[in-house]
Amino acid sequence: DQMAIRQGDYKLVRYDSNADTQTGKKEPVTSSRLYNLKEDIQETKDLASQLPEKVRQLQATWDEWNKSNVKPRW
Repeated sequence: DQMAIRQGDYKLVRYDSNADTQTGKKEPVTSSRLYNLKEDIQETKDLASQLPEKVRQLQATWDEWNKSNVKPRW
């Protein structure tokens, strides 16, 4: 599943890896990536392995928000 959440300076994302490969083909979703936008606006330094608790915190917040969404009919 693709997802994105921003809280303060941090952004947690998972997305179609075609955004990186530019093959035009359906690609698998990336692993969770964590960025500190205050220090890295270009999102070049993935902090997920260095800050696993921040990843868990943001993922839990996103999961709670996502529960309230209505599933698409398609």
